[in-house]
Amino acid sequence: MEKVIIISSIVVILFIFKHIKTNFVLYSIFTFPATFIHEVSHLLMSLILNGQPISFKVFPKRIEKKDMVYYELGSVTSTNITWYNSLFIGLSPFLLWIGSYFLYISINGDLFTLMNIGKIILIALLLEGGFPSIPDYKIAFSKSFVYVGIILAIIYFNPDYLTIAWENISELFHYLEEISK
Repeated sequence: MEKVIIISSIVVILFIFKHIKTNFVLYSIFTFPATFIHEVSHLLMSLILNGQPISFKVFPKRIEKKDMVYYELGSVTSTNITWYNSLFIGLSPFLLWIGSYFLYISINGDLFTLMNIGKIILIALLLEGGFPSIPDYKIAFSKSFVYVGIILAIIYFNPDYLTIAWENISELFHYLEEISK
């Protein structure tokens, strides 16, 4: 029953985030921690993989291009995006989902303690910040044709690879859940 309450709470928070997206100011304020963590993931991955980051921005700004107006919540600019780092830098926010999983399995005891409520809110923020943006996908796949080719070749020559990979990932998560108890 506790897991249902935790997951329901997270879904409600994500639902609120989704419905306040139409009010940019409110959305920016509520999701600032998610934006900050999202951009830090790009920054750290860029530093680790020699992406040579030169700017880190986490404050929203209005951008006007031709007949379009949109808002950018944050950005990291790197000067050395290459075939070996573009995929990892662009998709680094997905790593936040791993953090949300570890937070989820660390919730124990009374759900209504300040610590557990904070963890539930942080999980929702990590999940929200863990979605790469459209520019992130463009960067990730701009120079990573080598990885896409390798993945497609593996799947083509071994169609059962995805099933095997999923089974291994499931076993890993079960193992992590067991050791966290």
